Amino acid sequence: MHPIRKIVVPVDFSDHSRHALEYAIDFARQVGAEIHVIHAFSMPLTTIAAYDFAGAAVAVPANLWADLESASEKNLEAFLAEFDAKGVEVKSRVVVDVPTTAIVDFAKNVDADLIIMGTRGLTGLKHVALGSVAERTLRSAPCPVLTLKASDG
Repeated sequence: MHPIRKIVVPVDFSDHSRHALEYAIDFARQVGAEIHVIHAFSMPLTTIAAYDFAGAAVAVPANLWADLESASEKNLEAFLAEFDAKGVEVKSRVVVDVPTTAIVDFAKNVDADLIIMGTRGLTGLKHVALGSVAERTLRSAPCPVLTLKASDG
């Protein structure tokens, strides 16, 4: 069996990703792995661009992208501060890209042995329209993917 040394944990700040990160930290302690946390986001318009708007283009000011990325980095830092990761090396990164693409590329770049992620962050109509990030990651990942439901307790 291939040793697990690098675990990627995508987070979207939901309870599902919180549960996945808690699980990943406990697992990493047991096997001596490091954790690479990624928060990926894209502007909703980039997702909507898949629909035909009669060729209409929307320009997003560069400073808005920078502000969103900066806010995401602060949110990720605050999110990670909630966890007791003693004994586990945790690295983090914010990526502006479609989440599935960002997760798969990130896992390849860090040579991940495992991805641990929540089963859902989006629900309802958004899920139907956009599909599941976890499902698409399972199909494209360069390594095994462990998906977890949020705890009921």
